Amino acid sequence: MKQLEEEKAALKSLEDELKELKAKIAKIKVKKLEVPVEDLQKQLEETKAAVTALEEELKVLTKSEKEAKEKLEAYQKKYPFE
Repeated sequence: MKQLEEEKAALKSLEDELKELKAKIAKIKVKKLEVPVEDLQKQLEETKAAVTALEEELKVLTKSEKEAKEKLEAYQKKYPFE
């Protein structure tokens, strides 16, 4: 009889612990990562500006590369390497 009562007490203790853990899980699930929309918009605008700047830089570098290739070809035609 004593063993049965001990097992019932242990079971009750485990059930209580389970309820506590479920409550903690519920709290964690409810918490959301909230980032203000303004911060996200600002970050988006900064990223867009950075991408635009990089695109412009790429255009300049591509143009410079093309000009350098043309000059090299002209030089190689003028002074062929044998």
